[in-house]
Parts: sequence; C-alpha cells; structure tokens
Amino acid sequence: MLRFLTTLVFALLLSGTAAAGQLVVIKSDVAELAPGQVIDAAKPLALAAGQSVTLIAEDGRSLTLEGPHQGPPGGSAGAGGRVVTALARLLAGKDQDTSALGVIRAPEGAASDWPWLVSATRGGPQCLRATGSAEIWRPDSTQPTRLTLKRLGGSRQRLDWPAGEARLAWPRSVEIADGAVYLLRLGGTSLPRKVTLHLLPGDLPSDVHRAAWMAEKGCRAQALALLRGL
Repeated sequence: MLRFLTTLVFALLLSGTAAAGQLVVIKSDVAELAPGQVIDAAKPLALAAGQSVTLIAEDGRSLTLEGPHQGPPGGSAGAGGRVVTALARLLAGKDQDTSALGVIRAPEGAASDWPWLVSATRGGPQCLRATGSAEIWRPDSTQPTRLTLKRLGGSRQRLDWPAGEARLAWPRSVEIADGAVYLLRLGGTSLPRKVTLHLLPGDLPSDVHRAAWMAEKGCRAQALALLRGL
C-alpha cells in the first residue's frame, strides 16, 4: 500500500510538472526577466515588493504576478507550445523598437491599440481580419496626396487622400484575398511598396493566439500592437 501511494504521488508530481509547460515574458519591470524570455512554469519565481511581470502560457492565457511573490507561476500546457515560441521570437527580435513591450513606439498617427491597418509606407507581410472593413494608414497626413493601389494580376485603383486624414478606406474595387500581393504607391514616391496580405483564420480563440499567428506570418508591428492592448 505504501509503495502504491508513493508511486501515485510521484506520478501526480510528474503530471503536474508536465502540465505546467512554459511561459513567455511579455511585460516586466524585473531586470532578470526580459520580454521574450521563456521560463519554466514549474520553477519558483521570486518577485520583490513593487515588481511585476506579465506572462503568457502555452494555452494562450495571460498571467500577471505582483511582488512580493515566491513560488512557481503556474500555467497550462498547450498544443506544442507554438504560442510561446512565436511570441518569444517576436519579442526577442533584434529589429524591435525597444526592449520593453510597454514602451514600444506606435507609428505616428496610428492608434496604439489598433493593429488592423495596412501601412502604405511599409512593404512585406501585413495581416487583416477576414471580416469587416479594411483601412490603409500613412504616418504623415499633413499634406494631401494620391494613393495608387494595385493587386498583382488584378484590378487597380487611384484614390485621393485628403490632408488631415491618416486612414483611408480600402476600395471595394480592389479585392482583398489571402496571400494576394499588392503594390501601394503614394504620390511623390518613385517606387511602390509591395505588400502580401494574410487574412486571420476565424477560429483563433484569443488575441494572444492572433498575435502569435501574425508573428509567424511576419506581421511583427501589428502583432506587437495587438499585444500592447492585453
């Protein structure tokens, strides 16, 4: 009987450790815990009074700990830890504006908590929700300009962009499609920006999962903006 109980307790301890999984730091005022750092959810974490850290678990749940704290942070394991891996790579990226998520600079004229904008001045991958309206954004809205928008292999549209307007509605005449490539050129610029659009799946359960998905697609600035709103 004693041997059975010992085996049972040992098995429970092992299962608890396995279920805890890993956590990624997304916000921290602790020098030893930098954004993007991955920690073991089963190992003790010490926070002094006044210190705080926000963590994301493998199942996408966020956890904020405030000092004084001593003990394992806890957390649930997810499917392969893809959320933790994607966010760790995103936050630890060398091309990040700053090392702390809380003070990452938002582009001038853009709402810091609104990631669903297609930048007219930045090429590469950009992400949009599959439903709802889409908007194009520019960092400097002091002067009127004209935007030329073309889908490769598809339609083309020229749009007047009034002064004082940082956002412009995406025209219905240019179809939005997942994986499609677009050329955006503002008046006064010689070369267009080449943008590949990625449409988010509708079955992602939370903004954490959406940010991880966006990070994997290369939509780094938008993923960071989404995380700032957590």
